[in-house]
Amino acid sequence: MSKLTASAINNAAKSKDKKKTVYVLGDKEVVIDIAFKESKIDTVIFDYLSMFEEVSRGNQIDDEFIRGTGAILQTLILREFSNVPMIPKDRNVAKFIEVAKVLYDTGILEEVINSYEESELNKVYDKLAKNSNRLGKLIGEYAISSSLSTGEVNA
Repeated sequence: MSKLTASAINNAAKSKDKKKTVYVLGDKEVVIDIAFKESKIDTVIFDYLSMFEEVSRGNQIDDEFIRGTGAILQTLILREFSNVPMIPKDRNVAKFIEVAKVLYDTGILEEVINSYEESELNKVYDKLAKNSNRLGKLIGEYAISSSLSTGEVNA
């Protein structure tokens, strides 16, 4: 056993800085992270949940937003772990959904997501699952209020 040193910490941090180049749309280069840093995973989860919270506060959750939730999460992953351009740094939901659709429709979203190791993606999905109680409540509240307002509640 050896003593923990600043050098050992720096070496561990550097091991998370490895990147690789993948190609999308045939020949367009995208640089992606090989290992996902916990701090960036936290940013993805925080921004994802914050978008839901923002939309629910304004009663803006609609079918389009719910359909786009997977693309939003994957787009946040691309924002934090790649150099794909166009992805907003702010949490403007409408702008984010618009960019997510473009990345989805062009196939870029799928190509880049499929380039990551499944174990790295699972780190994000697992952490999201641990934090998703709040998200489930927001979607549930929307479903109930939507059913009540349209009179579709089955007793």
